[in-house]
Amino acid sequence: YCLVLWDHGSGWSEGYGPRRAIFIDESHGHMMGVAGGELAAGIAGFRRELGRKVEAVVFDACLMGMTEVATELSAHANYLLASEGAVVWDGLDYRSLITHVAGGGTLPARLGRVCADYVAAYANEYVCLSALDLSKLNAALPVLARCLGGLATYDSSFRALLRQVRLEVQTFASVLTR
Repeated sequence: YCLVLWDHGSGWSEGYGPRRAIFIDESHGHMMGVAGGELAAGIAGFRRELGRKVEAVVFDACLMGMTEVATELSAHANYLLASEGAVVWDGLDYRSLITHVAGGGTLPARLGRVCADYVAAYANEYVCLSALDLSKLNAALPVLARCLGGLATYDSSFRALLRQVRLEVQTFASVLTR
């Protein structure tokens, strides 16, 4: 099964109010929390009913391709397809998604083709879409934690280098402002 979740999203970033969320209903103020565990609980329930992990969770929502979101899903899904940045207004190409997910070859390769089609479809815009193998996440998290934890001990020249690198990488402005 490939579970597609579609709506507004703010990932792990502060977005609509103090909560990090998806499925944001601005008319009623309802949303599903990400940082509070509601998303993980919902996916866990889906997994229980299915009797196994979901093959892929696909977010057609902004800011859901973050490490923190992937960590919430890793026990319940094998792959994550999501954007770390803003998703264009027209969203994912569902024809491409259905064609590739139902097509032949390995699922990672098929999800990669969905990513390539998305980028090609919006060639004149800044877009991103990633396919993540969630089984690899647990190996990467300790390395990430060591890197982040070690930043406080680096000397000022290294911190200056990090600031310079940060200025030169592609960034995505948050479309979710207070």
